[in-house]
Amino acid sequence: MALNLEGLFALLLLMVASATVSTTLTKGSIFRALRLALKPSNKKQWLRNFFWKLASCPYCMSHWVGALALLVYPVLPISYLGGADYILSWLLLVFGSAMLSALMILAVGFSEDDAEPLFTMAEALEHFQELAKERTS
Repeated sequence: MALNLEGLFALLLLMVASATVSTTLTKGSIFRALRLALKPSNKKQWLRNFFWKLASCPYCMSHWVGALALLVYPVLPISYLGGADYILSWLLLVFGSAMLSALMILAVGFSEDDAEPLFTMAEALEHFQELAKERTS
């Protein structure tokens, strides 16, 4: 098994980019109107329901954003399994992207209901500083 450090670094960069795009699309206030327009009026609208769930779930969106990112910029951090290496890269990208999206959502404090921040970045930094002080004392 050959580990490609350059490919691993490129995959890490794609994780950050994918997480940013996924979080912006699914939680950002700039896309709120689009998400609300996709919200189905009843459960029988399965296609609209699919796109609404996709547009409101960072984990779900990271699958599609990650696949598109790897189509545009194919990276292979590991060369071992042939074609399956691309699938492994995609799954690693989705995992990292979802974790980074979760961190961004926690840091910014997006609300699930209205996609508006619950608190400002200054308040978040103050909160993290208080937590750090508690842990060191």
